[in-house]
Amino acid sequence: MKISKLYCWIYGYLTVCADGPFPERLINICLHRGMYIFDIKRYGSNRIIFKIDVKSFFDIRIPAKRTKSHIKILKRSGLPFIIQKYKKRRFAMAGFIILVAILWYASNHIMGITIYGNNRIATDTINNALAECGLTLGTKTSDIKPDILRNRLMIKLPDLAWVGINANGSRVYIEIVERIEKEQGVDKYAPACDLVASKDGEIERIEVREGQTVCKIGSGVRKGDVLVSGIVDSPVKGFEYVRARGEVYAKTRYSLTRCYLLAYTEENYTGNKKSKYILKVFGKDLPLYLFSKIPYNEYKLNENTTEYKTPIDVIPSVFITKKEYNEVTKEIKTLTPNEAKDRGGAELIEEIKNSLSEGTEIIEENVSYTLNEKNEAKVTAEIICRENIAEEYVIEVTE
Repeated sequence: MKISKLYCWIYGYLTVCADGPFPERLINICLHRGMYIFDIKRYGSNRIIFKIDVKSFFDIRIPAKRTKSHIKILKRSGLPFIIQKYKKRRFAMAGFIILVAILWYASNHIMGITIYGNNRIATDTINNALAECGLTLGTKTSDIKPDILRNRLMIKLPDLAWVGINANGSRVYIEIVERIEKEQGVDKYAPACDLVASKDGEIERIEVREGQTVCKIGSGVRKGDVLVSGIVDSPVKGFEYVRARGEVYAKTRYSLTRCYLLAYTEENYTGNKKSKYILKVFGKDLPLYLFSKIPYNEYKLNENTTEYKTPIDVIPSVFITKKEYNEVTKEIKTLTPNEAKDRGGAELIEEIKNSLSEGTEIIEENVSYTLNEKNEAKVTAEIICRENIAEEYVIEVTE
């Protein structure tokens, strides 16, 4: 149906009003003769308004005569009538054709190139390199191959660490990440090495001083993946081994999970305590108390041993051990799941922070919990960080 309507628009169609005693019979005869009629609407008992293509309209005279119907054209639509309307306005038609041609050309060719992220490398230098690689204003959008263009551009400009190419309509966006200037005093005899991921993460920033970048911003990496290769394809020297240097910052995640009882026993000190001493000489323990019975039912034992040396080396040291019994009382307490989440989350978050390496930036902290069949709150704490995950891995160079 849509194709037929498009055909009618190209070749023209008419909106027709038919008045007569048998309008339904008129429509049936027209359809039986293969005429294309659509958008039929009835107005009263003797009037029908419908649309018909121009070719079929010339064949409607006989059915109209047989059904005693009066045919009247209400509207002419379609491309032929538009052309007829404006054919005397030659300049308007010419302008319309030129506009359509411009829009067609602009939608199929590159009309703009936006370069951002470069500081040391001039934009003109990048534009010239892009032109040598086959990307200029007017290039067909279908001819752009981002992967091939990226590789050619990085070979042309060795100071590039990474290039992002995104074609959006008739404009191309080039994101540049430059290599960091080489450090002074780097040992040129150091073994060739790659920079590999020390942990899982999502790449956020790349700063390369030496080596070939093989990871992309926004991509995920696993521990051990190569981030910056020490094998460089130089347009002048060919393949060579270097010591990859730089930093690769990624978003990393750390998590800990622990179960916390919702009903637990808490011990409180009463302040009562009893001390007992033991003398140890020549490996023998000599109690310095008379009664060995512990005076408390519930207690905490703190034990401390002190060595006393004699001024004469041949006489062995004397050790005195102090055993201190502190009386405690036990009290059963309960926690709500949210209290367990808050208490356990704070504990786990602190443990994760203590395990982070220096220079790690904390982005986000999350704590969640679930209840299990043992009436425990299973608390999970997660910290999202940003850190440098690049570490050196020596390349075994073989002849």
